[in-house]
Amino acid sequence: MLHDTTDRELHEVTQRRGGASSNARRREPMDPDSHDADPLWSVVFDGYDPDIEQIRERLLAIGDGTLGSSWSPYPKSTSALPWVAMNGAYATVDGRETLAVCPIWNRIPHRIPQSDLTSMHRELDMRAGMLRVTMDCARGRLEAEMFSSQSRPGTVALVARAPEGLLREDDPIAPPPASPVIAYDPPILLEREATSTRMGWASVEIRDGCVAAAAVDVWTATHDGRVRLERVGRYEVLPADADVEEWAGRIAAELGALTYDELAEEQASAWEARWDDADIEVGGGEHIQQAIRFNLYHLMSCVAADGEAAVGARGLSGPNYAGHVFWDTDVFVLPFVAATHPESARAILEYRIRRLPEARRNAEKTGYRGARFPWESAHTGEEVTPDTVVDKHGRRIPVITAEFEQHITADVAWAACQYAAWTGDTEFAETHLPTLLIETARFWASRAVLEEDGRYHIRHVIGPDEYHEDVDDSAYTNAMAAWNLRRAAEIGSADPGERDSWLEIAEGLVTGLDDETGLYEQFAGFFDLEPLIIADILDRPVAADADLGYDRVKRSQVVKQADVVMLLHVLPELDGPEPVRANIDFYEPRTAHGSSLSPAIHAGLLARIARYDEAIRWLCTSAMLDLDDVTGTAVGGVHTATMGGVWQALVHGFAGVRVEGDSLRVDPRLPPDWSRLSVRIRFRGKRVLLVVSHDGVSLEAEAPVSVLIGDADDPIETAAAEWVAKALPSRA
Repeated sequence: MLHDTTDRELHEVTQRRGGASSNARRREPMDPDSHDADPLWSVVFDGYDPDIEQIRERLLAIGDGTLGSSWSPYPKSTSALPWVAMNGAYATVDGRETLAVCPIWNRIPHRIPQSDLTSMHRELDMRAGMLRVTMDCARGRLEAEMFSSQSRPGTVALVARAPEGLLREDDPIAPPPASPVIAYDPPILLEREATSTRMGWASVEIRDGCVAAAAVDVWTATHDGRVRLERVGRYEVLPADADVEEWAGRIAAELGALTYDELAEEQASAWEARWDDADIEVGGGEHIQQAIRFNLYHLMSCVAADGEAAVGARGLSGPNYAGHVFWDTDVFVLPFVAATHPESARAILEYRIRRLPEARRNAEKTGYRGARFPWESAHTGEEVTPDTVVDKHGRRIPVITAEFEQHITADVAWAACQYAAWTGDTEFAETHLPTLLIETARFWASRAVLEEDGRYHIRHVIGPDEYHEDVDDSAYTNAMAAWNLRRAAEIGSADPGERDSWLEIAEGLVTGLDDETGLYEQFAGFFDLEPLIIADILDRPVAADADLGYDRVKRSQVVKQADVVMLLHVLPELDGPEPVRANIDFYEPRTAHGSSLSPAIHAGLLARIARYDEAIRWLCTSAMLDLDDVTGTAVGGVHTATMGGVWQALVHGFAGVRVEGDSLRVDPRLPPDWSRLSVRIRFRGKRVLLVVSHDGVSLEAEAPVSVLIGDADDPIETAAAEWVAKALPSRA
């Protein structure tokens, strides 16, 4: 399989690649005599290599949706980049909103110099959301494990055990790099036996307050002559006028009553429940099974379930993109959580809803009506896209996406509809959804212009293909705008005059569709560009603008990422074997896959037309993107949107699962080399297990659900059913 790709990010920094390995069998926690791990449920690194250490830290990051942390064995080394971040906690750095680097809780105070280290083993147990570590030297072995609590988001726990002399007492909380810390360490009174205790706290300023962190260390002697360190901590966002010291004292008393073992049991149960709602198994695809779970694990680790979830392009795993929120969150991440953990999807939408007033102001100050969501947003909801970035050659490059990449406004509306369809949340559908649809429709109605040809046009935009900037009548943008207008027109509370105008504009918008061939022109004039087939001249994925030059790529039909293909993915009502085939045949060879967002979307649609070899190629490229660090950018954090794309390729593409009305449509495509594909989801509050094999499809649900199988027109209501293969659509 080809595992080379490039990425869209000029924001990125690059470093050497570091691949992951996995071992044989699952082991019990804190077992000093075993390095075995279930290869389908774990990611393992052996050894210590300073050149790739930061990459490994990102891949092994732990999170609970509210808090994300990476662990550094030598945090003061120049090869390390200690990282703890909290959802939505933005600071202002050099005049720019950026995700705050929070106090560090997971330093292990060991006395093993790098020069004395004889071996090191790290295992990310994805089933339990835990990181396990062993470090060996001539004086013995240190063992540790740590996690961020899924059952108590914002609570963290660590345990370490070693011969006496390998561990030393130190502050439980450390300042982030280049930040001040306030801490004190009085003893904590405990009911259980301990040789000593220590507490500490720290805080960092953020917009409108601070992130406060407190932790308690408990030291005990073990029966085998070793010492045991147990640490429990908590992070909270506090208002600017809060007394952090008073908060820390109160929290320390609460933390002292908690034990690592109790929290670990809760953690295992919480993650078991998450996997019961989200796991995907590929029979015959064991070579990518670990990678699939790696993608699902990080998706579940980065989205908060309470309040609002500001999911950045790298989640909570690293600093790239400064934690800014893009369309990645709405179009790539939200569908996964809508179908597996609705609370998290609702929190993503709450982030957008609370910033609707700023989106209205953004539309007004740019000369339009309704609400216009920014291309990049953070704490306030204002546009925070940088004006320029520095490329790998040190050149300062203008960034114009804030002005022209406007499809995000329809993307937010689309995400809201996805949530409502999967969950059946009537309160949301009756209150927030109409507001989002109407306000975004008003933007598009003011954005589209009726011209002399009698058609409506949207000029001066950027579609998903960012190789071509400031274009007219982007097929993706216009078709999504038309969809947005039609959905808003269905809202009963909308003004009748507005509804009529919305439908008129939607009908008259130029989308570039040739009704005879089913082929969309990506934007006006695209077919007149140099017909350059990138697949014929370069190995893909590739950064075509770097290899061929920006000017030539701009003048050619080379496409950065799924654009028209993306449109067919998000609006399956435009779907059908012939339109998909026609557009895949035309656009895929022209697509450089120069964005990490692209391969998974192609994989899903290629599966729909039974081109399995190509579909699996691009699925593997996406699934292995971070594990193999194929873009050289994992040092900045894992690619959450790519991970959401992997889920969509498997569920929408191969399993053929979509929501139609009040029913689940199940129309699978199973590659010949896969014996089965099982998918766990939640639909309208009910847990559903679908198993696809070459013999047919089986469904189990905890309560009856409405299902449309294959191309059937009439749904059935069932909690358990099987369909034989002859009832399924052709694989030809």
